[in-house]
Amino acid sequence: PVCWGANGDGRAGQGHDRAVATVAPVVDLPSATVIRAGAAHSCAIGSDGRVACFGAGTLGQLGDGMPVDRTTAGG
Repeated sequence: PVCWGANGDGRAGQGHDRAVATVAPVVDLPSATVIRAGAAHSCAIGSDGRVACFGAGTLGQLGDGMPVDRTTAGG
């Protein structure tokens, strides 16, 4: 999967929080069967069945119990 655009809180999954001007692969997420995006975070189900979320997480949006932002799908 790929992401681009505004990347505050790491919501584009690029390993940083700077804007992404061109299409780029999501770090640590080589393939996905389902992807859903929220206002400032995204979650995906990988082809291996693993759920990965990235972006804003200070309110628990990423579902891992950690109230922090994540800039990659790998955590």
